[in-house]
Amino acid sequence: MLESNPFIDKFHFKQPTITKTLSILKQEKFDLIIDLQKSIQSRILCLRSGIQYINYNKLNFKKWIYVNLKIEKLPEVHLVERYFEAIKPLGIHNDENGLDYFYKTIEIGNLP
Repeated sequence: MLESNPFIDKFHFKQPTITKTLSILKQEKFDLIIDLQKSIQSRILCLRSGIQYINYNKLNFKKWIYVNLKIEKLPEVHLVERYFEAIKPLGIHNDENGLDYFYKTIEIGNLP
């Protein structure tokens, strides 16, 4: 599905090492990283890249409280909306039209 999306020019995949991934990011000369994973590795990538980055609050402590103490402190906001909140400074917003799917038509040929 992603390969058919006309708005995606290139895919970047995690490399075997952070150093290799950093090298690729620097070669591409990105001006911004949007870190929605906010894992230890993605944080290291953001910090060591020297590239401006934005991320979002994963609310890990509130999730921990819920899982371990069964006390609900999480906001009643869907994860997708929290992602949009993180990229709000970029002028990107939810258009409320749902997801776009792009796909290629393929020839099935003669089915048995």
